Amino acid sequence: MKTVLLLCSMFGLAVNAEQPPASTEPSSGPGSAAEATAAKAAPWLLGIWVFDEEYTRTKQKAARPDEGIPEAASATTVAAQLLEKLKGAKVTVTDSEINMTRADGTGKVDAYTVMPSADANIAQLKQENGEVVVFHREGDRIWMTSTGSVNEPFYFKKAK
Repeated sequence: MKTVLLLCSMFGLAVNAEQPPASTEPSSGPGSAAEATAAKAAPWLLGIWVFDEEYTRTKQKAARPDEGIPEAASATTVAAQLLEKLKGAKVTVTDSEINMTRADGTGKVDAYTVMPSADANIAQLKQENGEVVVFHREGDRIWMTSTGSVNEPFYFKKAK
């Protein structure tokens, strides 16, 4: 149920809103929160991304445990509902904003600040509402995970 509620908060996409540990960095100077605010998202993340339904289904199916487990069946149902909501969805990342829209045109735009990441293939963006969206780079695609009872990756590919 938490997944479905969060689903409504971000253009119909439930994403992993991981909160990084509190920083012990000084409040100003190199490495400070003020410097992170001025930082831009990783260059690989900038641009327009479209939901890749086929690739997402393939990856999710490969990661599923054997059928017959009640939790797996429930997760499969919720994941299918999320996939339906994401058909036609786009994520646009600029130097200062994340714009998430569904096929019907509804969505939201949020300014963000860049959170530090030790992995060059992970970009953590803290939106102005406080949520942290974690994008992972995998080859020529990006993905983010749902939250709640279903922890499924949802893949996006660069728009042509």
